[in-house]
Amino acid sequence: MHFFFLFAIFSSIFLPLTWSRFSIYGSSSAQSFEEDNEQRFVTYEERGDNADGGNIWAVLVAGSNGWINYRHQADICHAYHTLTNHGVAKERIITMMFDDIANNKHNPYPGKIFNEPDGKDVYAGVKIDYSGPDVNPENFEAVLLGDEQRSEGKPVLKSTEKDKEFVYFSDHGAVGLIGFPSADLTVKELTQTLKAMHKKKMYSELTFYLEACESGSMFDHTLAQSLKIYAVTAANGDESSWGCFCDSTFLPGNCLGDLFSVNWMQDSDQENLHTETLQTQFGIVRKETNRSHVMHYGDMQIQEEHVSEFMGKQQAEKWDENQASPHNFPMFPSRDIPLFMLARRQNESQLIRHYLRVA
Repeated sequence: MHFFFLFAIFSSIFLPLTWSRFSIYGSSSAQSFEEDNEQRFVTYEERGDNADGGNIWAVLVAGSNGWINYRHQADICHAYHTLTNHGVAKERIITMMFDDIANNKHNPYPGKIFNEPDGKDVYAGVKIDYSGPDVNPENFEAVLLGDEQRSEGKPVLKSTEKDKEFVYFSDHGAVGLIGFPSADLTVKELTQTLKAMHKKKMYSELTFYLEACESGSMFDHTLAQSLKIYAVTAANGDESSWGCFCDSTFLPGNCLGDLFSVNWMQDSDQENLHTETLQTQFGIVRKETNRSHVMHYGDMQIQEEHVSEFMGKQQAEKWDENQASPHNFPMFPSRDIPLFMLARRQNESQLIRHYLRVA
């Protein structure tokens, strides 16, 4: 009876929002994270990130909003530092996130976001190019296609056929689509955009990391090898991805990260990206992400390249010598997180009522 009571509450509160969009969704800048990082970009600009004079460009997207989706923006902020710490120039990183978490009324650490318990504030220093309602499929497509007219003057990719690109997207998904706060992007629309990028010669090679439920469905049987794109997904085409670092004493009742995302970023933060290949990273992340099936698609020759080709060629200091392991904390399928949060709030309210009666 207790479970059905919880489910009834969950259904009345969350499902009208969830199934109308398949899930609950929930230009600013934070203060500088490392001011001395600015000097490192000069030589990279002069000679280019790659041997042929090309550069690395990156697009980072958190497609959700709302306190319940804390983890997606935490993922993106962490990824921003992973790239900049490895020498990717800030002006070549385009970031999209709703930006309603750091200063959310529920945040016990105002102005800060964390991707692991007792970790670093990943919000500090992040350059946010698209926030609020500007986080939408139309602007995402405009960014990828380098269409400043569609983006109304906001930053877009200005890459060439010499450049390499890294795209990282973290949000909810379903079979054949990924979500934004108020709309969805279908597999057909994403495929058309990637084909258009290739036709416009906007990159030499592109790596796409996708964190979402059923994320494999966005590339399975649709990503032609000729596009020179290598895609890695948090799950296959018919399963949930997983939230991690959930219900810690550091942030009770929420999840700080996503299992696939935390695993690839912790690996990139700790390893020598000049010697580690994308294939090696895939193997490590696939093993550590043991609640879903991490998949890869597209041009498999790209996986033989070093991670540094897409995430930065500077040897960075290790992000955190004492990184927490996601396996030491509760984890939940992404779609179950709203129910977990609701159940926790009910337990807290029952506990309060109990103490009031005792008092």
